[in-house]
Amino acid sequence: MAKGGVMGCYIQQCSMDSNGTLTAFMGETGTISVPGYYDIIQHCNQSQTDWFKVVVNIQMCTPGVNTIMAVYLFFDDMMITLSNKHSIWVSEYRSLKLKLNLKK
Repeated sequence: MAKGGVMGCYIQQCSMDSNGTLTAFMGETGTISVPGYYDIIQHCNQSQTDWFKVVVNIQMCTPGVNTIMAVYLFFDDMMITLSNKHSIWVSEYRSLKLKLNLKK
């Protein structure tokens, strides 16, 4: 990747503002105008243990104003939910599977 005319390795990141404006890895921007759930990034080869997926829930709580209600992070063995009320929930799939298997 070239930055300022110099080829090299640079940290790439994407971001989303609270109103639903997404800035992609290469700097392109756009605003999500329709409420719903959106896949932001994913590496979803579920046969590998390093897969992940990031989903954002955007809703229109005030007419004409989008709000990020929650961000969901999915991993091989857990899901993390970050809400707009600053709460965090962690669900571990592996421990849930173990509990279900023990009940048999």
